[in-house]
Amino acid sequence: MAQSNNTTAIDQVRIVIHEVMGLDLKNNLGGEARFEFTDRQQVEQGMELIGASSIGIRSNKDWNLSVRAESDYFLTEEGGSELPVEVLQVRVNGNQNYLPISGSSQVLNSGRRGDNSRPGNQFDIDYRADLMERYYAPGNFRVSLVYTVSQQ
Repeated sequence: MAQSNNTTAIDQVRIVIHEVMGLDLKNNLGGEARFEFTDRQQVEQGMELIGASSIGIRSNKDWNLSVRAESDYFLTEEGGSELPVEVLQVRVNGNQNYLPISGSSQVLNSGRRGDNSRPGNQFDIDYRADLMERYYAPGNFRVSLVYTVSQQ
């Protein structure tokens, strides 16, 4: 009987998975969330944009979504303004209470590990502008909002 001359070697393979998070933001209103105050009732009662943006989160850890404004005041073409960012409020669509925007990060929503097909990892954002019955000078005001996803 012939003898078999076999040799064996072992190679070790390691997979290292680091924290991976992704955030997709889509404006549902054609490029920007825009409020146009044209009458007294709007100034006194505020205005809402329901489902203004959609957010999808992919994360391999439980997550928090924070939001902040890039500045404490809205800007105009000429520069600064007296219009504070607190007149702008945000909420996850379906929630009752709005969160006033500020220059500091605030947690808007939290969720579980998974992609945006996991319930709770895909949602719409509503905005509310409430001038608090103050009659600010006319103008075209803008502010950038920064959304950040981080681990819980």
